[in-house]
Amino acid sequence: ICVEENLNLFSDIQYKEEYGSTISINSTQHKFNIKTNRNKVIKNIYIKYSSIFDRSNIKEIVLNYKVEEKLNNLQDKPAGEEWININHPEILVKEGRFLSFKNKLVFLKEDIILPKGTELRMLPGTKIFLDKGVSIISYGSITAIGEKNNKIEFLPLGESPWGSVAMIGKDSTNKFNYCTFAGGSGKYSQGKYFSAMLSGHEVNDIRISNCLFKNSVIANGGDDAVNIKKSYVLIDNSKFIGNGGDAIDFDFVDNNSRITNSQFINNGKDAIDLSSSNVYLSNIEIVSSGDKGLSVGEKSYVYSDNFRIS
Repeated sequence: ICVEENLNLFSDIQYKEEYGSTISINSTQHKFNIKTNRNKVIKNIYIKYSSIFDRSNIKEIVLNYKVEEKLNNLQDKPAGEEWININHPEILVKEGRFLSFKNKLVFLKEDIILPKGTELRMLPGTKIFLDKGVSIISYGSITAIGEKNNKIEFLPLGESPWGSVAMIGKDSTNKFNYCTFAGGSGKYSQGKYFSAMLSGHEVNDIRISNCLFKNSVIANGGDDAVNIKKSYVLIDNSKFIGNGGDAIDFDFVDNNSRITNSQFINNGKDAIDLSSSNVYLSNIEIVSSGDKGLSVGEKSYVYSDNFRIS
């Protein structure tokens, strides 16, 4: 690693070798990863540190680190049995690129980041309990198909809100049927901001049906129950109840995206907030929104029938 100039490092930043810089630590606690090419191995780490204010030596520092030859999150690599290394105790790899949880009761105390090209499949009746701020972030696809009497649930582990189920990238195709999302918020991860407990950024498509979104919390940067950006999305026969911010926030979603046969009850801000989006709305009922029932702004177009607000 070539040392040329100082770099101030903040929490959860991934430090890559091409930055080529001394690390100046200017907060009480930091976590970072050093990535190298496959043919390079790091055996030792030397950290030079000083005060960002007066360049004096820092009297106390606790340094904990470990060197691993393999990386857990290879979102830029093609999928295949030869390289998938999720290394998460709850994940079981099946049939090459297809992933699943080991059990139907899942307890997550750290983030899962799924590589590009993989698909996480969840069985009916799966209950996923997420600890404070913990998220599932997928550069691949998620298929969560529950049943009417055997739903898939995303729930808080304890009293604090969990983070986000987030999907990124045009290779990502996602289906959620008979799922419940409750007590989530948002997430900052790898330079990206996910503002809802279910978030999609520039994915191929997201299809949501027969789902319940309730009690999202304005925390961890989160503001919405569902936030979709620059993606094609279909939402049908779903309910949004008691969420802290907007129930749905669409930004630049693809034409012909739809919200149909859905209810919005007692949400803290807008029921539906559209920005630069063309969306078809049909058989929509909105009751007691904290702000607007429907917000249509910033070059958005709405086509609707049987739309009720009270």
